[in-house]
Amino acid sequence: MCAQIHFMAVSMETWLVADAARLAAYYGQGFQASALPTTAQLETVTKPALDDSLRRATAKREYDKGKHSFDILATLDPAAIGRRAPHAKRFFDFLRGQC
Repeated sequence: MCAQIHFMAVSMETWLVADAARLAAYYGQGFQASALPTTAQLETVTKPALDDSLRRATAKREYDKGKHSFDILATLDPAAIGRRAPHAKRFFDFLRGQC
């Protein structure tokens, strides 16, 4: 059982970047996945760096949090997010009662 759980991420964009395959599918042709951070532990990447990488990756159809974020979130694979964001995995496990 988890003794503690946090219900806030520093940046929701961490989850978007963690599932680059679904992010690329959402944006389609012109998406530049090479602009995204490659670190295995995305929760160490700063919000400004994430925002900049998303801006560059989506230059053809620029990411707009208000217009795109929830549509993209609905398509993401929690397992893909958990592989690159351990705090998110712990949160998902908690929600599933697996923690």
